Order: sequence, then structure tokens, then C-alpha cells
Amino acid sequence: MSKNNIIKTVKNAINQKVIDENYNMTYLQMKQIIKASKSTFDLCSYCFTYGYIQGMRAEESKKSLSD
Repeated sequence: MSKNNIIKTVKNAINQKVIDENYNMTYLQMKQIIKASKSTFDLCSYCFTYGYIQGMRAEESKKSLSD
């Protein structure tokens, strides 16, 4: 995916409120990640990993509701 498509995809997700509020990153969580990051790469990696974990939690929640 090209850089422009990545940014467009992210902005569309934000504007369309695709992310459930229960799984969105809070301001405090962002500040904690920024503070812990030693580089831009760390910041991106931590945010991606956090988002992945939140996605896994959302899926587990959906499964438990359907059981």
C-alpha cells in the first residue's frame, strides 16, 4: 500500500468512527506510549502492537457475546 493510501485509509477510519470507543486509544495512553518511545520507530511499533492487542480483545469480546 502506498503512503497516500495508508494515510487516506487511516483518516477515513477516523472520520467514519470505525473504531469502537471501548477499543480506541485514550489521550493518556498516547502520552504513555510517547514517553516510553525512544525513537519514531519505537512509537510506531508500540502503537501498532497496542492496536493489535485491542483488536484481539474486541474479537474475543464478540466471540463471548455470541456463545
